[in-house]
Amino acid sequence: MRRDDTQAKDLVELLLRASPEFEALWRLHSVGVMRSRRKRIQHPAVGLLELDCQMLVDEERTQILALFSPAAGTPTAERLTLLGSLGPLAAERSSR
Repeated sequence: MRRDDTQAKDLVELLLRASPEFEALWRLHSVGVMRSRRKRIQHPAVGLLELDCQMLVDEERTQILALFSPAAGTPTAERLTLLGSLGPLAAERSSR
């Protein structure tokens, strides 16, 4: 929680007063924001793609931009290079 986020701070204070269970969990400090996650996609033309997903959120939390990227030197990076060289033909064949 950001220190200057009064809405979040007010909500936490309300929940702390209203819920002993929330208070106990809050005291554990196991609260965080997910910044990235690995996604697995089975592509019909090149096979399994393992992509790291990073979420970018604007200050108002009204928009999220998801960035998917492979780790360098992995089979997924090679498969994405192959997929890029196959171009629209691969997409057309895989949709049949």
